[in-house]
Amino acid sequence: LRLNGRLADDATLVNGFNAVEKARGDTPLTYFEFGTLAALWSLAQAGLDVVLLEVGLGGRLDAVNVVDADVAVITSIGLDHTDWLGDDLEQIGVEKAGIMRPGKPVVMGKGVTCSVIETAKSLSCPFLLYGRDFELVGEQVRVGFSKGSTLDWPGSLLPESNVLVVLAVINTMSEWFNELDVSNNDSLKTCLELAASTVVPGRMEPVSGYPRMYLDVAHNPQAAAHLRGRIEALRARAGKVYVVYSSLMDKDVSGVVQALSPVVDCWLLASLNCDRAMPLSLLEKQVGQHAKDMLSFASMDEAIGESINMHEGDDLVLIFGSFFVVEAAKAYFSNYE
Repeated sequence: LRLNGRLADDATLVNGFNAVEKARGDTPLTYFEFGTLAALWSLAQAGLDVVLLEVGLGGRLDAVNVVDADVAVITSIGLDHTDWLGDDLEQIGVEKAGIMRPGKPVVMGKGVTCSVIETAKSLSCPFLLYGRDFELVGEQVRVGFSKGSTLDWPGSLLPESNVLVVLAVINTMSEWFNELDVSNNDSLKTCLELAASTVVPGRMEPVSGYPRMYLDVAHNPQAAAHLRGRIEALRARAGKVYVVYSSLMDKDVSGVVQALSPVVDCWLLASLNCDRAMPLSLLEKQVGQHAKDMLSFASMDEAIGESINMHEGDDLVLIFGSFFVVEAAKAYFSNYE
């Protein structure tokens, strides 16, 4: 939870929890419902102009979906949470489309399903679609502004598809905020420069004091494929790539490893310390089907410690696989600061 660019402090969060606890009476709430309501209460108290909410678990079923959004954004469709959402992309698309509201605009990224588009049409939602209304052609960004803006951008700094999604969202919002003048190149360049320099916690997050070591919460094949591109861009010619990896029981480990194994020299495995953790024996079996080399450890701390020992000069270390993995890594490094 961030308010005006700063992470919410403990007092803000506790005030939110207290407000929810006081209001709920005898109504039972799940962990996510309680946390979501506390966050929404805190946002409401802050007097904000714009609120950006991430909706999880497919969309329709998520606690965040209690909010009627002015703009809905669906970046892509992939297989995840299949126990709840099913293993068919079109059906998952229907679940994602559950965040739409009748008549409200929708921005759709690369690779959305037909079911998402059909739902938007059935709800009379105006929508911007990647490849139709905004896209990257050569070294030119084209976004469906009312003035038909385009932007020439250096090949080395070409934006990813989700950056273009953001530009399309800003275009939609510009109808409400006069200061969002995104119909000129200077504003677009500012947006892209900010996107290129933004560091999100748990998304290729550099580890302070450990050069060329990163943390990432990626836990499905689509995110792993994205990581592969990031690793290929960062990998030094003479360096090796080590990954410390673990997973929860319900994730597609085989798909994750397949996506990343071509650029990884060694996998360092350990089971997580939580109820949903995949046992080490099963982790070894699934990773071993695709990995060039792997090592197993009794704990995440041991695996991280060994990755530090193995790391030399141009080597790159990625610690990833789950929010629980990043949590364990942050605890490990905080103990050694």
